[in-house]
Amino acid sequence: MTTKDSQRGRHFELFHDGEFEADPTERWGIFDDIDGLARSLHSSCHHHELRLKGQVYGRLRDWITTRQWRPRPGGFPVLRLYDFRGVAIGSFGLPGFVPTGWDEANRVLTAEIDSAGALSREELAFWLAFSEGLVTETGQWRHEDAPTKAARLAVVRQMHRQPVRSWTHSTLLIDGQHIRTAYDFYLALGEAVHGVGGYYGANLDALEDCLRGGFGLEPPFTLRWINFAVSQRHLDRRWLDTVLEIFKDRGVQLVTDT
Repeated sequence: MTTKDSQRGRHFELFHDGEFEADPTERWGIFDDIDGLARSLHSSCHHHELRLKGQVYGRLRDWITTRQWRPRPGGFPVLRLYDFRGVAIGSFGLPGFVPTGWDEANRVLTAEIDSAGALSREELAFWLAFSEGLVTETGQWRHEDAPTKAARLAVVRQMHRQPVRSWTHSTLLIDGQHIRTAYDFYLALGEAVHGVGGYYGANLDALEDCLRGGFGLEPPFTLRWINFAVSQRHLDRRWLDTVLEIFKDRGVQLVTDT
């Protein structure tokens, strides 16, 4: 897997479900700019058009010659985003991807994807902000509305495969003064573990997966939740009880300060 291309700066790489590591023909293209990644709020179409400017390889180059496209069974095309330093920061799927045109003179590929697979405008904004190095501090989500927090969480969830913080201690700190929704909790916990753009679960099942290992920090560790009473007043009681039970079952020692 290519993880750095400092010569190009920010760009996108298209491939099929990660398989190009074993089969170079599954690397389909490198693009400096893509129009249409965000879905229209008012469109009722089932398909969404993309315009990708750059270079095409493998099966896409073959398609330009034959104009015959057979979707690969299993998985779907994936778009990996590299930041301004040329470092890969994450990837997201393009379900239903079908090429529809190629402008050789301008090196522009047009394609369709399933509308449901397109990013929301908020998600695209976060991907671009991370790629441009504009997300530099923890806690920037505190004053965002619920849809924006949901978009931020969706993006960091797809970025969690990046190198994680090296742990020299095993105590986390989160502040209940700012944790009044489930979104707040997952964003705060992700940043407590991994810093800016950190991920450590986006729902209850994902939280359990992270605690089983492979996401940078494994139990046993201590979670200090200050201003816990504030969170208690705002969070759904059944959901909070489930979180506390998961922590107990997985060996996380919870210390609450009211």
